[in-house]
Amino acid sequence: MVRCFFIFIAFFAQFAPPKKTRLFPPHALLAGGGDSYDYDVVGNMVSRTRAGVTDAFGYSIDNRLEAVTRAGAEVGSYGYDPYGRRLLKTVKGVTTYYLYADNGLVAEFSEDGTELKSYGYRPGAAWGSDPLFMMENNQRYWYINDHLGTPQKLLDQSGAVVWSALYDAYGRATVEVEAVESNLRFPGQYYDEETGLHYNWHRYYDPATGRYMTPDPIGLEGGINLYLYSEADPVNKIDPLGLDTYDDVYDGIVDGSGPLTGPYTPLTDNGTYAGGEGHFILGGGAFTITCCDGNVVRKLTYVKVCLGVAFGGSGSGGVAFDANGPSCKNPPVNMLGVEAGFSTPIPGLGLEGGGAVGTNNEGISTSLGGGPSGGIWGLSGKLTPCYYRLVRNKSTGQCCSLE
Repeated sequence: MVRCFFIFIAFFAQFAPPKKTRLFPPHALLAGGGDSYDYDVVGNMVSRTRAGVTDAFGYSIDNRLEAVTRAGAEVGSYGYDPYGRRLLKTVKGVTTYYLYADNGLVAEFSEDGTELKSYGYRPGAAWGSDPLFMMENNQRYWYINDHLGTPQKLLDQSGAVVWSALYDAYGRATVEVEAVESNLRFPGQYYDEETGLHYNWHRYYDPATGRYMTPDPIGLEGGINLYLYSEADPVNKIDPLGLDTYDDVYDGIVDGSGPLTGPYTPLTDNGTYAGGEGHFILGGGAFTITCCDGNVVRKLTYVKVCLGVAFGGSGSGGVAFDANGPSCKNPPVNMLGVEAGFSTPIPGLGLEGGGAVGTNNEGISTSLGGGPSGGIWGLSGKLTPCYYRLVRNKSTGQCCSLE
């Protein structure tokens, strides 16, 4: 009987339902350096265990950090304006309020309205980047920054160093001199002592890992890894908004609408495009439209998938009609269109054109283009319906205006 009993159990164990598999967001860091992390279903980090201490993170419905607790006690709580800028934080019962302008954080206030600190930035710098001075207790202090616009030292009026820090590659600071407190870190980032995190407008950044706590709100438009900072190149690139990478502190626009640097270039309603593609019945490619939104020149990169009569590959360039103005400032993310092309008597040279229609926040947007194409494998013709997806919307930093 004993032998039969164990055989019976083993037989049914083979058909036991499998254990549930926990799925984690792509590229989410689960453990490293003795630390461990956990996430919710949308990819927000909800717990972090570091040096045996566990912090729990709570989020709002729009995935903004609202509260941090440690061993059941609140470490900090946070509130935001409709644009996602942090307006207040409460730590140990003390609430600090924050005031912003077009160039970033400009002042901090106590609950009774007393100004605690104020900041000024170099004109033309990206959001919260390259600070010039800090005011505290009616004393002005001057920043010395590195090539990225990250504060290295703070000097008083006599030139004495009152704050100084050394950074590792991903922005974790070791403060060496702190006669005056300074919480500005990487461009657009503000250090929170209570958590060790950096507030970076749209997200929070952990300099200990070089990663964000939550996925990129703009998805793959900010890069294939939704948590990575500055394309894993923090020595040369910055992310002042917590969204996308800038090549330097003066590359891009402050708030998504205004100009930055360079002379104004008068443009017509038309932009230019350049792209490449490959086809064998089903094809795909990418192209970039250079356009003016009325203030600054932008580069809009689309990927496309086409189905139809076409073989081979090509590179192309030409004119994108009606691409400037509203179509550039608020471009459609998804578009459907048709492309046609044919060869010419000149070997390797053809002509192509197409049109697309898509939707943006202001309604329906159309785009037409045309120009010469150069064959790679001897493309002789095409007639294809295509789907287009905006994957990158980046400012060049060059100002422009429309005629």
